Amino acid sequence: MTFDLLKYLDAPDDGKHSEIGASSATRWMECPGSVALGAKAPPRPTSKYAVEGTRAHRLAECILSGKLEPWDALGLVPEEMLDGAMVYVEHVLKLSETRPNTLWIEKEFHLKHLDER
Repeated sequence: MTFDLLKYLDAPDDGKHSEIGASSATRWMECPGSVALGAKAPPRPTSKYAVEGTRAHRLAECILSGKLEPWDALGLVPEEMLDGAMVYVEHVLKLSETRPNTLWIEKEFHLKHLDER
C-alpha cells in the first residue's frame, strides 16, 4: 500500500470548519449572535471520542475516494471502526446509485449568500 493510512488518520485537524456548521445549526439559527461570541471563546479541548470519530470519518473517506481498499485497513484500525466505516460507506454508495454523478467526497463549499465569511 503506497498510501500511508495511519499518517492520514492521525494528522492534525486542519481547522477548516464552518462557524455555522450543521451540527450547531439549532444554536446559531436560534441565536445568530452566538457565532460572534463563540469566535471570542478559547478553543475547547478535543475529547478522545472526537479524535476517534475523526479517524473513523477519515477512514470512510479513504475507502469512498478509492485511496484504500477496506481490507488494507485490517490490523491498522480497530475492527469495530472498520465495521462502522463500512456501514457508512455502503449506505453512501447505495444512496449514490439513485443519484448518479452526485457523489462528492469531502467537497468544500461555501454559502456566501448566507454568510460572507
